[in-house]
Amino acid sequence: MNPGIRRAVWILNTLGFIFYLVWLSTLDARATLRSQDGIIFYLPCVPFLFVYMLLINPKPAPKGKPWWQSDEDYAREQQLEKQNDQDYAHAKLRGSLLRQGAWWWAFRNDKDRTREPPDKRNDAAAAPDAPPTKP
Repeated sequence: MNPGIRRAVWILNTLGFIFYLVWLSTLDARATLRSQDGIIFYLPCVPFLFVYMLLINPKPAPKGKPWWQSDEDYAREQQLEKQNDQDYAHAKLRGSLLRQGAWWWAFRNDKDRTREPPDKRNDAAAAPDAPPTKP
């Protein structure tokens, strides 16, 4: 339903319900509350409540096994969905490790920081393209 129309219906229903309750309060309480025919005055409140119920957004139904699906098929489907979720989480983790650099994996357990990654070494022997020295 269009949000503008929904808001207009909500406002009109609220105003109508309030005006009806105000009109009902102006009547004699003896005629409405203490007689058997007094219930007739309260019956018009029911459509207002139904309109409110129709305007409330329904909650999504819980995902469950459809009535036509066998238990084995449903269990297999749930297992495949769980496996796909695990594979996606593993691929996401692996992608983040690769973005950190190839050297990160080799130095992941370097607690005392004795090793340096290849891009932080300063020795000339590690650089294969170092210019040759003349004697």
